Amino acid sequence: ALFLGDLSLEIVKKDLPRLQEAFNHEDYSYYTLYIFLLVLLLDIFSARVKNLKYLIFVASIIGVYFLLRTGHSGADLVYNQGAAVLRN
Repeated sequence: ALFLGDLSLEIVKKDLPRLQEAFNHEDYSYYTLYIFLLVLLLDIFSARVKNLKYLIFVASIIGVYFLLRTGHSGADLVYNQGAAVLRN
């Protein structure tokens, strides 16, 4: 998804009125990736270390927050700024 997002940004960046919003969207997607990778690693080690399930739960909630922020900023790019809208 990050690779395709970078390709898409190259196509639409000349038409975006607020390019910083696209970079914020990319930042949110990286935060989401890192948080869920952390959740995966914690889940792997949870068999050896007790009480990691609480940390996994909190990290998952934070991951969902960044997932929602990523989706909202992507929707803002499409609907408010016209990213990925064909122009004649």
